[in-house]
This record gives sequence, structure tokens and C-alpha cells, in this order.
Amino acid sequence: MLKKDDLGIGQTFVELYDYFDYVSPMIYPSHYLPGNFGFENPAEHPYEVILGTIEKGKIQLWEKSAAEIGTTTPAMVSPIFEKRLKKLRPWLQDFNIGAIYDGKMIRQEKQAVYDAGLTSGWLLWNPRNVYTETALDK
Repeated sequence: MLKKDDLGIGQTFVELYDYFDYVSPMIYPSHYLPGNFGFENPAEHPYEVILGTIEKGKIQLWEKSAAEIGTTTPAMVSPIFEKRLKKLRPWLQDFNIGAIYDGKMIRQEKQAVYDAGLTSGWLLWNPRNVYTETALDK
């Protein structure tokens, strides 16, 4: 979601929207290179990385929506953009790569999703299928 190209993996973020019910990008802070968002170790800054990534993705969705209808008039673009935004449900990190991910860090990731205005939730990933209970609401 940080770049408009496919990063060499054959996935262009905004082009997926017309084919799926939901789009779930893997925006794990551990997978960002040093220097992304101005952090030497982005994995240590889950809130900022998740929020920043979603905000960059929202810009791409807005631009795609505007291009399709040939105007940047907010009243015209907003309905299309909002419909697309409802399909965004990111994967969040619940594993220890780059930093120790405890309940606090995972809650920061979740809060970033909410603060970015996403309403379709989030997904957690842990490759061992062992999740941090203190990060989850009961």
C-alpha cells in the first residue's frame, strides 16, 4: 500500500477492489525496511506504521475513484471511495519479528485501524497460531 506498483509480486493494491468482497493487505510493521515512516526499526512503532500505511492506501483509493469518474469533486468521488474503503480489512502482526509483540503493541495496531476510519475490522496473523490473549477483547 506504500507504492503504486506491484513490488514485483503481482499484486497492485487498488486493482484488486473490483474482484473481491474484501481486500486484506498484510501490513505487518516487521516487514517494513529501516527508514520507512522515518523509523530505524518500523516494527517498534506499530501504531504509526499501520496508520501511515492505511492513510497512503486511502490516497490511492481516492485517486482510483476520482480517475474512474473523471473528476476530483469530493461530492462525486466520496460515495465510490467510501464503498471501496468498507472493503479494506488489513492483516495485523501478532508475532515477534523485529520487536517483541505484546498485548500493548497489538492493541496499538488495532487502534490505528480504527483511527484510520476503517469499519470492516482487521485480521491477526501468527504463524504458530498462538495469539496474544491480552490484545483481544472478550
